[in-house]
Amino acid sequence: MPTHFEQRMRNLLVARSTSALSLSASFAAIADPTSEFARAPRAWPMVQGQIRYLERLTTAVLRQGGVPWDALAGFYGVSKQALHRRLAADVDEVIARSDQYREVHESDLVINHEIFSNAARTTIEVLDRQLDETSQIWASRRRQGRWWDPDGTS
Repeated sequence: MPTHFEQRMRNLLVARSTSALSLSASFAAIADPTSEFARAPRAWPMVQGQIRYLERLTTAVLRQGGVPWDALAGFYGVSKQALHRRLAADVDEVIARSDQYREVHESDLVINHEIFSNAARTTIEVLDRQLDETSQIWASRRRQGRWWDPDGTS
């Protein structure tokens, strides 16, 4: 039977892997030049949020593994106080969430792995052809006014 520490660490690692696979799937979608995601300016805030969340999960794993704040601050090139102020509350929250939503993260891990695998496979299979076709689409799009905002909301 795993100890409390081992179970907590496993929960954090599953949550981090789930988050990393989700981010990887987003990057795979961006690599596909025909995907809606790749050409949507609104996608970037979502990706940035995924990166920030993954940073917090990774920091939680490192902190739980015994890495002190001052060592982490050294990697970032900032003071311990600045890093602690920026991440500490969020790290505590992701630790609690990884324990609270263990089953959800386990399920999401399988789903995100499948999504990433499919996105990567599709991208590899058709990328070369799509790049040629899509460069022509971008050339015509460039001549259209406000093509990126069909609703006129930005």
